Amino acid sequence: MNPKLSFQVMLQGRNFLLDLEGQARRYGFYTTRFVEAEDEAEAERAAVALVRDDPELRGIYAHPTRLLFHFTTITITLCLPAQSKTRSA
Repeated sequence: MNPKLSFQVMLQGRNFLLDLEGQARRYGFYTTRFVEAEDEAEAERAAVALVRDDPELRGIYAHPTRLLFHFTTITITLCLPAQSKTRSA
């Protein structure tokens, strides 16, 4: 098993049928999620799952099956660990 790496994944959501202000309309959005995964493919799946299962979004879906929307991955960036700065006395 490979060690987990940190990724920044930017997604575009399209065709979300949302009930905002009492009227169902289709919306799109961009979002970024930070995930830990073994590779880019796993990072993409994890980021999509985080958005798809977001409790704040679940409450406003106008279409209960949510089968009409989809995600496009814009970027997947490997996040490098922060370099530690050491001081010598």
